[in-house]
Amino acid sequence: MRMNLKTLDWIDNDGSGEWSEGDELTNWTVPEGVTTMMDFIVEYE
Repeated sequence: MRMNLKTLDWIDNDGSGEWSEGDELTNWTVPEGVTTMMDFIVEYE
């Protein structure tokens, strides 16, 4: 599995430092030429 995210903003609305209700993930970006946030890469040997 390959994560293609270049940037991601976590809005920690309650300042707890842990994911909790009301928190948000925004501003997802990926590198130029990439269209997916994540890829599954299968290799056969």
